[in-house]
Amino acid sequence: WFKFIFMKDSIFKEKYISRIILVIASMVSLYSFYFFTSNKVYLIGSDQYYYMSIADSIIESGKMENITSIPSKPIKSPQNGIALVYVLLSLLGFSHRDGQLAIVFLNYVMYLSGIYPLLKIAKYFGLRNNLPLVLLLAVYLGAWHVYRISLLAINDGIFIFLILWLVYLFIKLFNTKTPLKFSSISSSELKTILGVTILTILSIQFRLNTALVFGSAIISGIVLKNYTTTMISFLIAALTVLLFLSLFYYLAGIPSFKVSENFGELFTVPSILRLKMVLWKILPRLTAGLSPLSNSFATLCFIVFPLSMLYCLYRGYIENNFSKIFVALICLSGLWFTFKFRNARVIFYTFPFIYLLLLGHRKTKMIGYTFVLLVFLQSFQTFFQGFKRVPESK
Repeated sequence: WFKFIFMKDSIFKEKYISRIILVIASMVSLYSFYFFTSNKVYLIGSDQYYYMSIADSIIESGKMENITSIPSKPIKSPQNGIALVYVLLSLLGFSHRDGQLAIVFLNYVMYLSGIYPLLKIAKYFGLRNNLPLVLLLAVYLGAWHVYRISLLAINDGIFIFLILWLVYLFIKLFNTKTPLKFSSISSSELKTILGVTILTILSIQFRLNTALVFGSAIISGIVLKNYTTTMISFLIAALTVLLFLSLFYYLAGIPSFKVSENFGELFTVPSILRLKMVLWKILPRLTAGLSPLSNSFATLCFIVFPLSMLYCLYRGYIENNFSKIFVALICLSGLWFTFKFRNARVIFYTFPFIYLLLLGHRKTKMIGYTFVLLVFLQSFQTFFQGFKRVPESK
């Protein structure tokens, strides 16, 4: 009887604490949006003006060119989805300044709506305990350093939103009780395949990292011997590449960049220095919004993240669980990507998945709680200190 009362009281306390955490996280989210707009963070940086110039070039000449320089230059990267958004807004009558604000608001709304696919992914992953699930949502809502990037009027915000939905639909497609067969695809499965196709075609316009997510899905399907769904995914990938290259060729001509020069370094054996860089620079910034670390013990603490990825990959293989293998590969491939592109910003889409791995297992969830607290403390510190910027940008 006393045990029943204690358990009942414990459950009540956990629900009460969970509600308080979600309320605090929601307030941090709303204040992050206010803090971002009131400090006019959206005006900082040259990337958005670069994309605006590409949009102007498309409207004026029908070609993608960088017209911020004289004479105009070829574009630096095929990741120009946000330029197409600027074109659409211009056609709707928005000025560039109004377009920036519209994209900031759109990015915030999309970021919040990402809660739905994240919840679905967590359910497939097996995260059903109340407090870990609440803390996953809380860290997603309360991370100022993620808002700092995702609200800018550049590619990242829309890409993060699209990837959350793409990962959810991939898991839904692969996580069927019986393997998918070409001869018996249901209307529901067809809708999911169509959704994956549309999201893939859209997301690759914003960041080429879509290929890493797709590769993770295909590898996961092969490991679990789900060959039909893997073949469908491969066909979608081939169609996406064809459409992407066709659009790029039509708007920008023959690409001036070489794949071997930009990505060749990824296929070499990583040095010890690169591995260390992931621990002292990439992971602290990605998972907690910290500056590069100089303390050896603090740096070593972040080894828990790659270890949790590898452990989840192992557990997924043992349990024959597509979700665990897939999410682990998304995170690991993201870290691999930073061996060449040494900036945490390029893999911010992995942020919620990294915390899903940490909070989704009983042996690591307490460590996850600590890092969630660290994320909130970093957000509060930024709000308390104010946004720092150079005098020229004030």
